[in-house]
Order: sequence, then structure tokens, then C-alpha cells
Amino acid sequence: MELPLDLKLELKDLLADEYTEFEAAMGNFPHSGLRFHQSKYTNDIIKTMECEEAVPWSPFGYYCTMEKPAYHPFYHGGVFYIQEPSAMAPAEVLCPRPGDWVLDLCAAPGGKSTRLGEFLQGKGLLVANDISNRRCQALLRNLELFGIANSLVLNESPQRLAEHFGPVFHKVLVDAPCSGQGMFRKDPRLLKEYVTRTDRPFPLWQREILSAAAELTAPGGEIVYSTCTFSRDENEIIIDDFLSSHGEFSLVPIPLIHGFAPGANGMTEVARLWPHRIKGEGHFIAHLKRRGIAEHPSKSNACHPCDCELFVSFCRECGILLPRGNYYRKNGNLYFQPTTVPNCKGLHVVANGLYLGEEKKDRFVPSHPLALSPLGAEAAAKQVFPVDSDEIRDYLKGLTLRGDVDRGYHIIFADQIPLGWGKSDGRGTLKNHYPKAWRNL
Repeated sequence: MELPLDLKLELKDLLADEYTEFEAAMGNFPHSGLRFHQSKYTNDIIKTMECEEAVPWSPFGYYCTMEKPAYHPFYHGGVFYIQEPSAMAPAEVLCPRPGDWVLDLCAAPGGKSTRLGEFLQGKGLLVANDISNRRCQALLRNLELFGIANSLVLNESPQRLAEHFGPVFHKVLVDAPCSGQGMFRKDPRLLKEYVTRTDRPFPLWQREILSAAAELTAPGGEIVYSTCTFSRDENEIIIDDFLSSHGEFSLVPIPLIHGFAPGANGMTEVARLWPHRIKGEGHFIAHLKRRGIAEHPSKSNACHPCDCELFVSFCRECGILLPRGNYYRKNGNLYFQPTTVPNCKGLHVVANGLYLGEEKKDRFVPSHPLALSPLGAEAAAKQVFPVDSDEIRDYLKGLTLRGDVDRGYHIIFADQIPLGWGKSDGRGTLKNHYPKAWRNL
């Protein structure tokens, strides 16, 4: 791989004697990874997905040799997220606790958000935001695949969120837009774009986003700033400038294990992930903590029992246990949200909690996210097929199935993993309710 001269000179200055090893590594194939859902994976599933070697800095990450894992039924059941191994590290460094309010400020397409949501274990709140409306759709889909019910998906600028919320979040992730130098090996198109691009406004954007993140972080709270680039201008210099203007923050040293390297310019508390030192692409991670004592937000909504009789009857028929929390309707649709939520009036809300389904005259039509949520996993009304069966392949194509089950809605399982809804006529036919946009055609 031939790097631009200016980048090559900067990297030689950064790496010194290691540059030759780095240059050789950039000519190798990139590493592919899967990060498994912590409550859905088993050793058998890991073997099925052709994963043998674990990613050392991610407790649920594995290197994968399978071609096109997105076509496997387990992907459609939210069993794993296809994620570059180095990109698994920032969420592990931030490490939220159940009950925290967590903000992923530049969240799309959702790889890090899904992991942050797992840390919460259904308690507290995950706010996943992205400034791009188009990218928010992929973000929402991935949160639905992972069954993260205690989440809000917002489509706002970081500055607007800072003005609206103020310092209320315990943990904030800033996976900042960057020049992407660390991904040149994985996606050569990024190298071509880098060479032809004349303007590189990334440091300006990064400073603005990180400044907004500071305004959103509660006393005692933490920020993890990460990029997938090598440039000091987008990494150490950004952090140094931030600390100079935000005296209430300090760096939390990141353990330099698993091949992680210290930062440049004498900044040993941050971590750099170099492709010649680890099995992964280039990454930079800084962990910042704000002075003060962390307190949980005082804004809290009392639980509101579900007053939708159609949904209550539906749950009774399907053997779904009604969750305790807040239910609300919007345009005939029913949603469930966590007990503690911020006021989002005036913000562009893409999704607020778990979409349960739609009321239609005298019946309730369940949503796909409900089937993939923890509620769906425990449903009694189900039809189970082997993961490698023709029935599962047909289901993911949207075809009608045969199944000897009672009349009504049933969740289609691939082995022990729920994939979505089917509706039985009680005479052996299951109408397919898998979303058209998600089908394997």
C-alpha cells in the first residue's frame, strides 16, 4: 500500500524504528471480527460462526474467517455484530454500569452503542445520537437487533444536545469523525478519498464535539474520545487542547496491555492501536474524567401500567410477561420506555424506547423489535426450526412456512434464537411477517 508522502513522513516520525514493521503490516489482509451478544452466544454458536481466536481486549469479540456472516440466520437474530476488532475497544474502556445514563454522541451505525447498551443490562438509559438522519436508520436497526429497550435514538447536533440536556450523563462516548487513516488497509476507498480531498476539517469538528461532550458530562462523569486515524492533529493535540481549556477534566490512564501503545508527544495515559502491534486496524483512545461526585439524575417518571387492552390480551395469548415501566401511544402505535427518561421536547427523536406494535381496530399487530427483545425471547408462543433448515432459509426470504401450531402469532426461532413473527391460520400455514427490508433475497 502506497501512502501519501506527507502521511508517510508523519508516521516515520511517530514510529521511528517501528515504521518498517508498520509498513509491512499495511500490506497484509485486514482482520475481520464479530462481537457476540453477551446473553445470546454459546460456545456452539462461536464454532458455527467459524470463530476460534478471541479478541483479547473484548470479552465477547472473536476473529472470524466466515465469508458474508451477515447472511447467517444468527445475524438476523442479533446474536453478533460485525465489527472491526480495534473498534471494540472504546466501549470496553468506557465501561458503563447498570443504572448509568450513557450518551453515544456520534453513534451510527451502532456497533459501540449496542455494546454500551449491553453494559446497562436494561437499567439506566442509553441515548444514541447521530447528526445524520440517514445513518440513524442503521443505528436504530442495530439497537433493535440487540434488543436494547432502554434507549433513545436522537438525530441532533452535539451542540444542540448540550444546550438541551446540560451535564446529566455519567458516561459519554465520542467516536469522532476523522480522516480514517487507520482504516486504509480495511477500506482502500478511504485512502483514495484522503488523497483527493483538499479540505480536512476534522480537527475543527472534533474540538466542537468534544467541547459539547464536556457540557453533557455530569460531575464525576467520564468521556472516552476515540478515532480511527493516526494523525496527531486529530488525537493527542485535540486532547491536549481540550485539557488546557477544561481544567475540570483529567486523563485516566489506559492500561497498555494486549499490544496497546502509549500516545505520542509524551502523552502516555492514552492508547494507540497500531496494526503491526495487534490484530486490528489503527485506533486512538483517550479516557477523560470530570472532577466531582457522580449522582444519578433526579428526573424520573413514575411507572404507568399498560392501558392498552389489545396489547394486554395479546401478551396473555403469546405468553409474554408485561414489563414494568412506561407505556405510551403515538399515532396508533404503542411504545414502552424505561422508568427514567429525559425531557426530549423540541428534539428530533427517531425512537423513544421499544416499539411494541400497532393497534388496528380490534387487534394488535406486534412489532419486529418486540420479537427480538428480551420479552420475545421468553414468549411461549413459538415455532422452532433448526438454524440450518430450509424453513429458516425460507423465512428469511419472506416465504410462507408450514407449522403445526395454534392459530395466532408465534415467534420463529432458529434453534434457541428468535428471528421474528409468523402468523398461523391454525391449519398448518404460517404467514411470514419478517420485515421486507431485512430479507435475504
